Amino acid sequence: MILTRTQKELVAGDVVLLAILTLVGFAFHKEVSAVSRMATTFVPLLAAWLVTAPWFGLFDETVVLSPGRVWWRTAWAWVLTGALGTLLRAIWLNSVVLPIFALVLTGLHILFFVLWRTGYAWARSRSPRWRAHHA
Repeated sequence: MILTRTQKELVAGDVVLLAILTLVGFAFHKEVSAVSRMATTFVPLLAAWLVTAPWFGLFDETVVLSPGRVWWRTAWAWVLTGALGTLLRAIWLNSVVLPIFALVLTGLHILFFVLWRTGYAWARSRSPRWRAHHA
């Protein structure tokens, strides 16, 4: 599968944002030195996002470049991603899903991914180069 420029930018931005949110979450709990432990959150969430996001059209350029369409799809995708990601994390850790952890994680990821994806759509849709190409 060959990714378009937009899809590459979105995947890179998603990975960076997820890494930042993971790092901030661990810093908040004063566990930044636990890099291998961070992977137990980052990897399942990334896998869940990469499985879930396409179902909501979040790599389809007609969706991702439309601020009015991308924000709500991103939010709903993270509802599913949060549930799947925390379940995968619990399986990896041979543990249980803590409901408060799942709710806080999902809520924060919805907020920041909606801001990132909507901001990207807004900026790209106002780019003269993009408008000329899609006129």
